[in-house]
Amino acid sequence: MRVVLIVLCALGISLAGCRQSANPAETPIPAEPTSLPSTATLTVPPTPTIDWFPATNTPTLLPTLPPQPAQDQRPDIGDLLYQDDFSDPDNWVEFQIVNSSVSLLNQDLTMVIDQTAGTVYAFRAAPLLDDFYVEVTASPSYCQGEDEYGLMLRVTGTRRDHYRFAITCDGRAGVFRVVNDGRIQIVDWTRHPLIPTSFPLNSRLGVWVQGREMRFFINDAYLFSVVDSVIARGTVGMFAQASARDSISVSFSELEVYSLEGLEE
Repeated sequence: MRVVLIVLCALGISLAGCRQSANPAETPIPAEPTSLPSTATLTVPPTPTIDWFPATNTPTLLPTLPPQPAQDQRPDIGDLLYQDDFSDPDNWVEFQIVNSSVSLLNQDLTMVIDQTAGTVYAFRAAPLLDDFYVEVTASPSYCQGEDEYGLMLRVTGTRRDHYRFAITCDGRAGVFRVVNDGRIQIVDWTRHPLIPTSFPLNSRLGVWVQGREMRFFINDAYLFSVVDSVIARGTVGMFAQASARDSISVSFSELEVYSLEGLEE
């Protein structure tokens, strides 16, 4: 009996396998491999031709304009108010320090400081000026580095308040306001090719003063302007200042002061 069951089971398994293989719809069909061409042809686009010298439009030439004159920075200069040949000491108030001298001789105002550091000056006692143009020739004979010399403007009061147009012996220019013995720089040091740095150091200094504005010149070349209203009027003068290392000797000559005309009030 056991043998019959084993045979029947074997026959059942065989029949089931036959039924499954006999149904072709249920038999999976392997995918066919994708066939590739034996050789692939790569198409390369043509290289563009570079035009090394492309054609350009010819620019239209404009007519050449004649050079325009520079704006006059010294308008309305009027009559000569006075000129000083430094022959009359009574016209001048001097300030000296130890080892220094301020002298009026041979049509020059000469200032000498024979020590390191210190300032001397001289200014006209009169007249008091509001608006004016002033020029003077400065001629240092011994001057080095940071030594200073130049013009004093609108000198006034018992403390000698004034504006100071300073030139250094190494070729710079600046402007200071001196009030109550305190010096404040209101124009930074500026270099200019016309400021002499080697002998002879002669130069013509000029300042145009009108209201709150002052314009500064050297050898007829405009340097810069400043607007300041602290000191309204005063006289003119000159100064010399030795640096911490050097002494200085400088002479001034040909002082001329002019009025300003045609200004709007």
